[in-house]
Amino acid sequence: MLVLVAQDGAAVVAVVAAVALLLVGHRLAVHTGIVAVLVAAHAALSSVVVVVGHLGPVGPDRAVADELVRLRSSAATGILTVVGTVGDTVGMAVLAAVVGALLLWRRRVGDAVVMIGAVAGAGLLIVGLKQAVARPRPPEALRLAVETTYSFPSGHALSSVVVLGTAAAIVVRLGWRPALSGVAVTVASGAVAIIGFSRVYLGVHWPTDVLDGWLTGGVWLTVCLAALSELDRRRGRPAQAQRGDLTPRDAVTGGAHPGSLGLSRPRDSPATGCAPADSGACPSSSRPHGGARPGRDAGTHAGRPHRGREWQQSL
Repeated sequence: MLVLVAQDGAAVVAVVAAVALLLVGHRLAVHTGIVAVLVAAHAALSSVVVVVGHLGPVGPDRAVADELVRLRSSAATGILTVVGTVGDTVGMAVLAAVVGALLLWRRRVGDAVVMIGAVAGAGLLIVGLKQAVARPRPPEALRLAVETTYSFPSGHALSSVVVLGTAAAIVVRLGWRPALSGVAVTVASGAVAIIGFSRVYLGVHWPTDVLDGWLTGGVWLTVCLAALSELDRRRGRPAQAQRGDLTPRDAVTGGAHPGSLGLSRPRDSPATGCAPADSGACPSSSRPHGGARPGRDAGTHAGRPHRGREWQQSL
């Protein structure tokens, strides 16, 4: 009962914080609002499981489990057993470690820290909530896999939401092709759904276990997304403008200003509206000093030799 009171209190605090940040127009108001909704939903669901169901099946739990038992087949069982093995907390930890290593290799230390923090926080949530609620697993007659921990919430569902969601968000932030970002989000969403379904199909979780895993995982995922958003703000540029560590212009110029390489676009003459290269289109009387523009046509700019011209002459 003390756990339920604490959860209800956390939901109230989250709602109050979200409203306060929204009123002052804080940049994290949306993230806080999402957290408040998910925490409130988790508190309500856990209260139903403990108070109404007395830690047993509630609502459609039993009916869904019995129907999936009736629909089992050897092929589906084999596939979903593999899904459950790959998508467990250990598998998600390995995936997070691989993604974190790749990010460190690309010198994106902040993103790597968020990725590792995501899986670490998910692990703490799983252990803490399972021990706090202590819901037994479904009857052994329904199970096709051996599990020794408590049932609520599903660790597979929670960790997959956090790790796959954070990884997909980082892919989107890298600013690669929109099609690749869409594929990453779609694959992550589909994997989360299949992993959650496999836990109910294998009889090791009630549907409400998986649902709460998605809710609580969504809470921590939102916190991780807020951290990524703060990284973008501190860098002072949108994530979509990045392609790795270089902008598209930097990829061509090597980080130098285009003007220093002679790549600047000719600008119209303020007097005639003609580009300097259009010598035949502009009357000579409209250009001072016999048609030569000081600085630009003479190979200098603001009293300094034009770097592009110097580079050409050195060749």
